[in-house]
Amino acid sequence: MTDGQFENEAKALRPLLITTAGKILGSTDEAEDVVQETLLKLWKMKGTLAPPVAPLAIVMTRRAAIDRLRRIEARHETALTAGSDREQEDETDPRAARMMAAIDMLPRIQQTVMRMRLAEGMEYKDIALLVSTSEQNVRQTLSRARKAVLKNYTKQ
Repeated sequence: MTDGQFENEAKALRPLLITTAGKILGSTDEAEDVVQETLLKLWKMKGTLAPPVAPLAIVMTRRAAIDRLRRIEARHETALTAGSDREQEDETDPRAARMMAAIDMLPRIQQTVMRMRLAEGMEYKDIALLVSTSEQNVRQTLSRARKAVLKNYTKQ
């Protein structure tokens, strides 16, 4: 792929990649950072790429966004204390606080799969690609997450 071909592909793909990353991250600024990193990686590979680059770029962007989300959540977890802002925000609806607490008790992979499926509305096959597992494993993980949330919610 020539420099000109890559630049044309990158210009056409950029909005789609930003939308893709934005859905996962919930932040346009974070999404733009992820897309920039992805395009830089693709630029380094341009000698071996053949058009169309879109499928590879989308997968790379999703994976980079999930990695960024995991890093953000890890930092956020360490910053949370017993009297967190989340508890103050949810004081108006105790059920919401109970539900968030039940979800927070899940292992990280279950939280991620649950968020992708329920909040983002992603298909099982797309989630499987992003978390590098089988579609059946994604279904099983989501099932276990739902059961654990129900159990944790009713215990409280």
